[in-house]
Amino acid sequence: MTYTIPDIFIEQKDPGLVEIEAGLYLERMRSTTRPLTLRNTLHGALFIESGSKTVAVGHRERIVEKEHAIFFAKGRIFTNRNSDCFRSTTLFFDDRFVLDFLGRHNLDLPKRKRKSLILDYGSYRSIASLLDSIRYNYSEKREEFCKILRQKIDLLLLEFYYSYPALGAWFRQLRSDAEDPLSQIIQTHLDSIQSISQLQRLTGMSPTTFHRTFRQRFGSTPKQWIEARRMERAESLLLYSDLSISQIAAECGYATVSWFIERFKKDHRCTPGTFRRKNRDF
Repeated sequence: MTYTIPDIFIEQKDPGLVEIEAGLYLERMRSTTRPLTLRNTLHGALFIESGSKTVAVGHRERIVEKEHAIFFAKGRIFTNRNSDCFRSTTLFFDDRFVLDFLGRHNLDLPKRKRKSLILDYGSYRSIASLLDSIRYNYSEKREEFCKILRQKIDLLLLEFYYSYPALGAWFRQLRSDAEDPLSQIIQTHLDSIQSISQLQRLTGMSPTTFHRTFRQRFGSTPKQWIEARRMERAESLLLYSDLSISQIAAECGYATVSWFIERFKKDHRCTPGTFRRKNRDF
């Protein structure tokens, strides 16, 4: 099963989640050692206080430890598992927050773009102090602190930007996606897209305009793009979940198990079961 965050926290009224303003949330995460497949519907920045987190996108895995930050764009599907003593603070924010933040601060954004970034902030005491201050105000959970939290979050993002110029590439990616209506539609409906015609209808474009615009934006045909997203999700579920092959086929939108196995063999030169046995390490 794929959990959508922060939606699931909002729907369940998670006591660890604080809404600072519309489209901006702060979450204190507790340790969950069970591997989970997640998709984020908002952009985010996660700051690890203790322990470690193993994050996998497709077949690529990375262990992230204490005093590291993960900056991620919305619409990512990934699998993660945490160590026993894991604890973190996470910011979730929407496109409006991004455009407002960039509009109020004259930041130099490079031409390149990045959807995610992992940064070690352990040697920057100003960043660590700001995070401690944000956590303190969060613990109060009083309405009058929300304005203070917003100001401190702005300062925190600026501190990261000036300490790590590469963060500008991440902000550029977010701004580009926010100003791109096709990308917005795809990210919003990613879980429910089952066919090219459905995706084309969601955009309101004619078939010809849709295919031309899609290739210009993503560098592939809609069919190739949808298949690639399905395979990324299938890889993560094979490696980091206990779902059966048939359950994974259904979760990833394949009509039959045999069709999923055939497509997987074409991409990986082995069956899903063989892939799982060769690559799982737990």
